[in-house]
Parts: sequence; structure tokens; C-alpha cells
Amino acid sequence: MELPTSGLRIERTGTRQYVARNDRGGEVAIGPREIDGVFNPGELMALALAACTMMSADLPIGRRLGEDFTGGAVVRTEKDEQQNRYTSAEVDVLLDTDSLTEKETEALVRVISRAAEQACTVGRTLHAGLPHEVRLAPPGKD
Repeated sequence: MELPTSGLRIERTGTRQYVARNDRGGEVAIGPREIDGVFNPGELMALALAACTMMSADLPIGRRLGEDFTGGAVVRTEKDEQQNRYTSAEVDVLLDTDSLTEKETEALVRVISRAAEQACTVGRTLHAGLPHEVRLAPPGKD
């Protein structure tokens, strides 16, 4: 079977194991939690939220902390095992704010929240709900 060579795609590499690719050469291994060296789909969703939050706030943070600021985020999810779905996610933004006053830190929190609310496509999509469907496509159809 011929798999598509363009667009966002995944290819099976083993039982419940896949590699995801994009047109820019990016790759990520996907599989169940029991396998080392892979991300599971829930982790990818949570990481997408954290990355989108940080990317949305990157420029405003840089204006306040300097363009070369060091930072990151930690994301935690809550899952309802019976319904097999995530019920909440929290993104903790990690920044060195020692050089800021308490008032400047409070303002930075508002800026980060506003940037994420306005520009984070992943967060906005999760908040609104994403209708989706699954179809079977004939081989060779991009």
C-alpha cells in the first residue's frame, strides 16, 4: 500500500506504534505509555496546548524579560478513566521573574493569559470543542 508523502501523516511501525511526519521533516514517535521513547496521543495533545500557550506569549514575555529569556512550561491533565477522556488540563508557565516587582509579575501573568486566550489556536479549539470524523480513504488518495 502506498502511503501519502505530503501533509500531516502517521505511518504504522509496529503494534500500536506509529511515526508522525510533516512536510518540513519533523518526526515524532507515537505509541502506548508502556513503550519507552514514544509519546502517547494524550501527551501530544497536552504538549500541543503547552507549546501553543508558550508560543502565543513568547513575544510579550520577551518584551518584559528580554528576548533571550529562559522559560518553559509543565502541563498536567486529569483523565476520567471510565469515560476515556480528559476532563481538564493545566499549563504552568515556568519563568525566572526574580528581576520583576510584584506588580510587574502580576502584569506578566495577565499578559500571558491574554496572549494564550487570543492567539493559542490549540487552547481556543479545545475550549470550543472540535467536531471531527473518521473516514476510510482509498489507498493512494492524498
